[in-house]
Amino acid sequence: MDRRASSRSAPLPAPLPRWLLPVAVVVAILATLATTTAALGATTRLAAACDGVILRTRPSTSATVVTRISAGVRVTAVDRVRGGRWTTRCKGFRDTGRGWYRISVVRKTSVR
Repeated sequence: MDRRASSRSAPLPAPLPRWLLPVAVVVAILATLATTTAALGATTRLAAACDGVILRTRPSTSATVVTRISAGVRVTAVDRVRGGRWTTRCKGFRDTGRGWYRISVVRKTSVR
């Protein structure tokens, strides 16, 4: 009796569709560009300092409220724009300004 181990090999996977390679290349290029853009500082990662931070459709306190986020929720801003004047109170401090962030990601979910 031959005591050598049986050399059973796993079945080969089905061949991949021809269209998959170009799609994979495009995805790889986009992933590289996204990483490069982030590395160049084109995006800013922020976290809400207080509960009740309001995200709006436009940079104005009269714009439609999209959602409110809690303290610690992370967002990604792609731009800072000038808009209507705002005032806030957070952790005992009052602040006012006209600068608004254009948000693209909230809690790792795209909002564009």
